Amino acid sequence: MCGTPYMLRNASFCFIAVALLLVCLVVAGCGDGQQKAEGKARVKLLGWGDTTSMAKYRIIEEAFEKTNPAIDLVVEILDGESYHRKLPIMIASDSAPDIFECVPESPASFPSYASKRAYVDLGPLVERDGIDLDQWFPKVIASCRFEGKLYILPKKLNAPGAVHYNMDLFDQAGLPYPDRDWTWDQAIELARQLTKDLDGDGRVDQWGLSAPIAQGYVGPIMRGWEWVRDGGVNIEDPLFYETLQRMADLIHVERVAPTLEETERSGLPNYLLFTTGKVAMQPGRRWQTAIYKREIGDAFRWDTVWLPLPAEGAQRRYAIGSEAWGIYRGSEMVEEAWKVLKWLSGPEGSRVLGQIGSIPAVREVAASADFLDNNPPSRAGNQMWIDALDYAVQMPSESQWAKVLLVMDQTLQLGWGGERPFKELVAELKPRVDRLLQTRR
Repeated sequence: MCGTPYMLRNASFCFIAVALLLVCLVVAGCGDGQQKAEGKARVKLLGWGDTTSMAKYRIIEEAFEKTNPAIDLVVEILDGESYHRKLPIMIASDSAPDIFECVPESPASFPSYASKRAYVDLGPLVERDGIDLDQWFPKVIASCRFEGKLYILPKKLNAPGAVHYNMDLFDQAGLPYPDRDWTWDQAIELARQLTKDLDGDGRVDQWGLSAPIAQGYVGPIMRGWEWVRDGGVNIEDPLFYETLQRMADLIHVERVAPTLEETERSGLPNYLLFTTGKVAMQPGRRWQTAIYKREIGDAFRWDTVWLPLPAEGAQRRYAIGSEAWGIYRGSEMVEEAWKVLKWLSGPEGSRVLGQIGSIPAVREVAASADFLDNNPPSRAGNQMWIDALDYAVQMPSESQWAKVLLVMDQTLQLGWGGERPFKELVAELKPRVDRLLQTRR
């Protein structure tokens, strides 16, 4: 998610819009004159994404205003990097929008904002209006609490991951499609058979995989690894570093997935390699499916399948991931923002999200044809995202983990790049991350 900020209500480049907004904040303090538009209450929502996200939010915006004509919902979308850099500044300067997105499971997102008291406590509003919290998936709504208080409501599900696969390439090779119970060993063998130098020039023209089967910390989690042991970060566990090494070796030893340099030479981000028709399997997330629908069209047939099991008969474990919205504590439009949030997170908004490709967080909508039959690649492929929640586990989400994960990510890049073995990196990293975890408590 890179690029420049966009305003959904302004097709022009938004430097002028941002400047006007800043002037308004300074001069008028964003009083009643700014909050009213043609007699309507104006509620501002800040999110992140790309052009696909912009198009989705336009649909959401129009659907909300159709049934709520007294509120003018104004949505601003920033690219992900800008969003996560600018929002903390907005919160600190008391200039955040009425509603903003977050990732409940990310220590640098919701827990960090909540620790700074950035949100309105939704508990009293939920009780007053009789909102049934059981309408959302239990593991998802549980992620919306901080220190026992409900500060946010779910937007959609993002994880667990899956594998998108090119059915045409499997057919051409005479190979069976992967199924629910396939394993890492089977996936790697398929990747070997589907990685090909088609013109004999010594370079791979068709990749079995676009990236390791289990990316980041997903692999160790799938094998039963736990984040914490004896009060420290459990990265010295061989289950952790041996799994990461096996995944990185798919790039640098097995050569069934491209290196970063090879991906860069293609001129495409890694997740878009699948759209070229020259990648058999793309480990990824749900958000990619809307992009694939648009970019692939009828060029080839594809579907989505469960991530393979680490071994035959292994217990399924996946890291949970979602997105949510909360109301800014400094909003002058709390009641109006609450009306927006109830609609967005409730069945009506969730149904709109489901129809345009997002995984609904409202259980009855997720089980309906609005989601299952309105999106690529198939009903079974869509059902998989919902069923996988039964095996989801929570990652550490306390705010002190933000710095720990940042240091881990930066250091372990050397392993993913094939420069150093993970076992060595972990030995150096262990005392550093333990100190960070202890000092930030």
